[in-house]
Amino acid sequence: MSNDDHKQSFSSNKGVNPIVAGAVGLAVGAAAGVAAGLLSDRDNREKLKAKGDEIKDKGEKKSQELKEKAEEMKAKGKSKLIAGLEQAKEKLEESEVKTDGKIKSS
Repeated sequence: MSNDDHKQSFSSNKGVNPIVAGAVGLAVGAAAGVAAGLLSDRDNREKLKAKGDEIKDKGEKKSQELKEKAEEMKAKGKSKLIAGLEQAKEKLEESEVKTDGKIKSS
């Protein structure tokens, strides 16, 4: 598809299909009606609030677990990095030593 064809497909003035618009409107209206019906009953509101609180608590717990796991991995990575740097430093120092035991000057 050329760039001009692409532009034309998005710039056409055909509008929205009335059947699609009606179906979308019907679905939105039905959802709003169901929500209003559920929220009008005090018991349902309390159940929804309790379920929302439960989901929130689970999310916070998982978030804390992930944070702890990330900190643990960070600490392990840091210690491995330090160990690797120390090994590299030792290798560098060994390579600078001449066979007669003197250190080369830079």
